[in-house]
Amino acid sequence: MTEEEAEEIGRNDRPLLVYVYNEEVDAKASFSIETSVAFYDDKVAVGARLFDAVRMDLEDAKRDRVLRDHLGRDNSLIFLRPDYKFAKAIHFKGTKVKPRAVFAAMCATMKLDYKNCVATTYKKMRVIQKARRKLAPDATKIAKIEDKIEREASEKRRARLTEQRDAMQAKLDAANAKLTAKEDALFALNAKADKSAKAEDCNES
Repeated sequence: MTEEEAEEIGRNDRPLLVYVYNEEVDAKASFSIETSVAFYDDKVAVGARLFDAVRMDLEDAKRDRVLRDHLGRDNSLIFLRPDYKFAKAIHFKGTKVKPRAVFAAMCATMKLDYKNCVATTYKKMRVIQKARRKLAPDATKIAKIEDKIEREASEKRRARLTEQRDAMQAKLDAANAKLTAKEDALFALNAKADKSAKAEDCNES
């Protein structure tokens, strides 16, 4: 990573999650993070959305001005602040990285520069996901009505069904749009330098 690339990342206003892998130890290491149980964890998956993710070979990382001082012998997850300063590092072999350790590192990194709380974000995201699941039956009902419209011979009944479908679809679209807006706001970062942004109450237990 060049100095110019590092500066560009800094302007993104997001912390970095850097996966450094050692291909000399494991030829498949560059993709091992995808099979790690840690990133199948719901909390980690939500927390990761607050970070920009970067993948880098160990030899390349050794030439990086910041990463080189925080590398493990095999694979590493290195958390960097938005100004490209070191925050946390987790070293591991293969895919043996614990979800709790990754989530804790995410929380600690975010606290350095942001009012956002990773744990609170996760809890609020669960509420949004639950609300989306509740909308699933409505989508099923709309699909059934569309099937009836295709099979209906009467133009009058078809028009009535179409009106019913359109009304249900409009209501469903509005509900989904509202949830999407809440989700977008949830992952908008509030820097500590922004005095107008309110800090979230954070309970990581």
